[in-house]
Amino acid sequence: MNYRRLLCVVWLLSSASSSAAEAISDYEQACNGMPASGCYQFIHRELASAQPNSAVWYKFKSYQFDYLFDTKQYSTLVAETAALVERTDLPPVFRAQLLFYRVKALSSDEVNAAKAYAREVLPLLKSHYEAFGEPTRVVEMANLHIFLHEHAIAEQMLLDAQNRFKKSRDQVFWFELYSNLANVAEFRRDFTQACTYRDLALQAMQNTQLAGKLMLASGNAARAHQRIADYDVSKRLFLQAISYAEPSIHQRYLVKYYLRLTQIALQQGDSVAAKDWASRIDAKHFDADALPEWHRLQTQLKKLRP
Repeated sequence: MNYRRLLCVVWLLSSASSSAAEAISDYEQACNGMPASGCYQFIHRELASAQPNSAVWYKFKSYQFDYLFDTKQYSTLVAETAALVERTDLPPVFRAQLLFYRVKALSSDEVNAAKAYAREVLPLLKSHYEAFGEPTRVVEMANLHIFLHEHAIAEQMLLDAQNRFKKSRDQVFWFELYSNLANVAEFRRDFTQACTYRDLALQAMQNTQLAGKLMLASGNAARAHQRIADYDVSKRLFLQAISYAEPSIHQRYLVKYYLRLTQIALQQGDSVAAKDWASRIDAKHFDADALPEWHRLQTQLKKLRP
């Protein structure tokens, strides 16, 4: 059986077995340890050569959405999802993934539209989960409830999934589950509990070759430790996150990590280190919501002795 035929079978059957690959749009698992830049080229080649609207094409289109979201290429993700969202002939599994990433793409700039798509996709994910029992669908539903500020619903869903699938060996499932439980705890400003969940999410990714998720898990755990003034651990984890990053792809993450390391240096009274980390920041890579924090930090840095 050739590679494309195998992928076609996996796409068609993945929703019919909880033992199949549960993160059905996870681009890193599809690329099997490739660097992020090489992975996107691989996805692009497979999309270009696949028959449009075939099972393989839908599969790789889902990988494309996941890649664009994880690398924060939101404007491209908006355009790619917009090109398909009005179609009524899409397979249910793919439409659910399309709408899920459409929510993600619009969540910062078009919140009302994103909420409408979230309300549309939730029943699709629920029916998929009830039919096939895939753990990742629960996490996706919980993530949407968090976006809709329905944190109690999200938390209960995640805790139920934690118990129901306690024997699961799917490391990506556990990473996503603990990451979303941390999101709920952070919303409640329970930063100690959030830190525990972030550590568990990072632990779930150990012994994998998924560099992007290792970067995210390390960076999230680092920020959690910073919030509870555990600065030495936080610094070590931010450096670990940086070691997993691919500079040509992850600049939006790296500038945030440099900003946090600058803060930690100031919090530890090390003005030399603070200036060094700050010198690595190229502000054009900041997300818009990070700019006010960067401007405040610049003001602090200017007050330091030469």
